[in-house]
Amino acid sequence: MGCAILLFVVTASVVLSSRFGESGLARFVRLDDLLLPITAITVALHLGVLGRALITIFPFLLLYALNLLVATAVHFDDSFATELELYEKFLPALKGIQYLAYFLLAYCALARTNRLKDARLLTLLLLGIFGVDLAYGTSQLITGDFRGYYGVAIFNEVSPTLTGAVFFFSAVYCSLNLALHGGRKSTLFIFLLAISVVLAFFSGSRGASIATFVYLLVLTILTSSARTKILIAVIPFIAVAAGLWVYVNADNLQGSVLRVFQLSALPDELESAGTRSENWGNVLSGFLTMVHRSPILLLTGLGSGGTYIIFGEILNAADSQLVATFVAGGLIGSILYLGALLHLYRRARMSLAPISHDLLAVFIALFWAANAFSVTQEVFILSKTGGLFWLTAGLLLGFAESKPASPLNARA
Repeated sequence: MGCAILLFVVTASVVLSSRFGESGLARFVRLDDLLLPITAITVALHLGVLGRALITIFPFLLLYALNLLVATAVHFDDSFATELELYEKFLPALKGIQYLAYFLLAYCALARTNRLKDARLLTLLLLGIFGVDLAYGTSQLITGDFRGYYGVAIFNEVSPTLTGAVFFFSAVYCSLNLALHGGRKSTLFIFLLAISVVLAFFSGSRGASIATFVYLLVLTILTSSARTKILIAVIPFIAVAAGLWVYVNADNLQGSVLRVFQLSALPDELESAGTRSENWGNVLSGFLTMVHRSPILLLTGLGSGGTYIIFGEILNAADSQLVATFVAGGLIGSILYLGALLHLYRRARMSLAPISHDLLAVFIALFWAANAFSVTQEVFILSKTGGLFWLTAGLLLGFAESKPASPLNARA
């Protein structure tokens, strides 16, 4: 019970808490960060049930340990001196480790559950957290008064990427509840799923929109229920219909589909779309310049905060988890990262396949959607992507270890 309550509080903090400031390290701190000591202690007290979970995340721990070690070595090399403090460079790796702690907490909360109705209640309450943002986003659609940079916003964030990420995970939790509850409640979860998809579309985040599309596509292909397949398949058409409605009523609304996707001028959109590729090129060019001075960096990377060294400040602007991983870990770190993802995927399939085909479908869809998202964002560094990904993965794998899981085998 204690793990479940803390899980609810941490998830609510990740989704709803605001940053403590807009400058310095305060812009990276939210309420869930302050709860980390309690989270760590709670996880430590339940190590007896976390054996399989620790094995699952061990490659990621190894990657972050490598990043911290290399960052320390590079920091004391005068050839790469910056005004950044060592603890500031540690931030990305420490964030990654923090989100792995969330995975363990979520795993523990469901692995210790011995009643199916408790697991269903917990996932329903977690979906309720997203209800605040769903209501807030829907009100913006109705009034046309978009509160984000150029789209709808969530309760505590105006960034398109972070807003889109929350609505994307809202869709994930809708389908998670659909798999656990089903029956007469299916219509409600499908309805909330449709709203989540529409709002992810209107966040203005192309990365979140692509991730949501990939998630729905994979989930539709894999889900066992023909009825559910049909319902999920029509959701993208609902999103398009909502977009057309806003477009038709653009004269009467402050926001429009043109504003959301910045399509008022095609050349401007093409320039915006090219920004990320330019960032990738600039970051990689800066990294290769340093590799030219010290070839060993091609193997080890610059360590945690490697992109900070290139930018000369704390700035998550690599705009790609793949680029950030390569700069931080070099070839060794990149191979370890891909191996860690494969390890997670294989262990999840092994755990969930005998339990529930629909829950396995949710994990596989989430996995590939998150990887699609990672092309344009540092998903494992940001709280609303990395934190929510690991919380959700922990729930799914923890449920696979729980006693009430067996009745949910969709193939039985």
